[in-house]
Amino acid sequence: MINDIVLPSMGESITEATVNVIKVKVGDTVTVDQTIIEVGSDKVDAEVPAGISGVVTEILVKVNDVVAIGAPILRIEVGGAVAPTPVAEAPKAVESVVVAPMPVAVAAPASTPAPAQSSNGHDVKATPVVKNMARDFGIDLSQITPSGEHGRITKEDFNNYVANRVQAAPAAASVATTSAAPQKALPDFGKWGEIEVKDLTGIGKATAENLNYAWNNIPHAWLGEKIDITDIEAMRQKYKDQVKAEGGSLTMTSLLVKACAQALHKFPTFNASADMQNKKIIFKKYVNIAIAVDTDRGLLVPVIKNADKMGLTEISQVLSRISKETREGTLKSEEMQGATFTISNVGGIGTTVIHPIVNWPQSAIMGVSGSNIEPVWNGETFIPRTMMPIFIGFDHRIINGADVARFLVHVKGLMEDPMRLMF
Repeated sequence: MINDIVLPSMGESITEATVNVIKVKVGDTVTVDQTIIEVGSDKVDAEVPAGISGVVTEILVKVNDVVAIGAPILRIEVGGAVAPTPVAEAPKAVESVVVAPMPVAVAAPASTPAPAQSSNGHDVKATPVVKNMARDFGIDLSQITPSGEHGRITKEDFNNYVANRVQAAPAAASVATTSAAPQKALPDFGKWGEIEVKDLTGIGKATAENLNYAWNNIPHAWLGEKIDITDIEAMRQKYKDQVKAEGGSLTMTSLLVKACAQALHKFPTFNASADMQNKKIIFKKYVNIAIAVDTDRGLLVPVIKNADKMGLTEISQVLSRISKETREGTLKSEEMQGATFTISNVGGIGTTVIHPIVNWPQSAIMGVSGSNIEPVWNGETFIPRTMMPIFIGFDHRIINGADVARFLVHVKGLMEDPMRLMF
C-alpha cells in the first residue's frame, strides 16, 4: 500500500510553509520518527517526521516550494521494497497519512516581518525564522557564509556570525541579543575507551537552543522557601476522589498552579517580559501557566491558558489532559505556546534543591523539589510537619530579590491556608 505523507499542522495561524531541506530520496527506507523534510514559515522552523515506516516511492515537493498545510509532500510504500509496476497493472490505492503536529523548533517574533535582504537589495537564501531574526537584530545576511543545502543560511550560521561579532567588539556585547557563543572542539573521547554518538532529537535541539538563548541573555538569580504542606495535603487527600470522578487529578502541581495564578495578579512583573531592544517591560493581562513535563522524547512544556479564571477542579482536569496528550505526542502545538510563567515540579522524582532556567521570554519560573517530614517548632515543642521546598528563578533586570521574597511568602501563605485558594 502506498501512502501520501502530508504537511502536518504547525499551529492554528499557519496555513503554509516553505520547504527548506529534503532529507530523503526515492528508494530510501524510512522509519516512523525519521525526519523526511525540514520546513519553515514566518513564525517557526520545524522537522517533519515520516509518521510511518516504509520505502520512499515519490517526492512531490522540491526545495523552496511553498506548501499548504495538509498538502501531500511525498509517498511511502509500506510493506517492503519498491518493485516496478507493469503497465497493465492497475494503479495502487493511495491513502493519506497525517503525522502528528510538529514540535516547534524555534519561535519567531509575533509580527510578520518583510523578507530580509542584503545591503545591495538582493534576496538571500535563508529560512523565514533566520530572516526575521536578521531583520530584528539589524544583521546584513549577505555578510554571513551559508553552510546549509543549496547555499541556505541556517540558524547556526546566523548565531555563529553574531557571536563572532560580539567577541570581536566587546563594547557592543552589552546590547547583543544572540544566544550563541563560540564553541570549542571536543577532544577525541574515543582515545580513552568505547563511546557512542547519537544525534539530538528535534525536541532536544529546540530545547538546547532555547535554554542556551535564555542562559546567555537573562541575568538569572534564585530565591527559595519551604512551604508547610501538611494541611493542604490533607485537603488534597480528602477531595482527590471527587476531582477524579470529574475527570481530573488533584495533584500538588494543580494546587500550585492555582496559588501562582493568584500571586501573578498581585505581582505582575512575574507575568511580564523584558523588551531590551525598546527598553520597555511588557505586562500581560492574561495568566497562562506552563508545566514542564518529562517525556520519552524530551522535556516539553504544555500550557494551561487563563489559569487565573479557573477553579481547582478545572485546573486539575486541564492539567491531566495536557500532561497525558504531551506524553502521548498528541497535544496540539498551539497548546505549547503563549505561556507567561512556568512551573517545574520534580518532587515526584526526589531532590531537595532545583535552580530552573527561566523560559525566555518569560521573566520567572518556579521549581519545586521533593517534600520531607521535618521537626517544626510551634512555640512550645517540635512537631512533625511535611515541608516542600520551592524556588523562583527570575530575570534580575526587571525583578529584584525583595519582590521575589514577597512573591514566595504570598504563595506560601496561600498553600499553608488552603481556604485562601478558594477566593
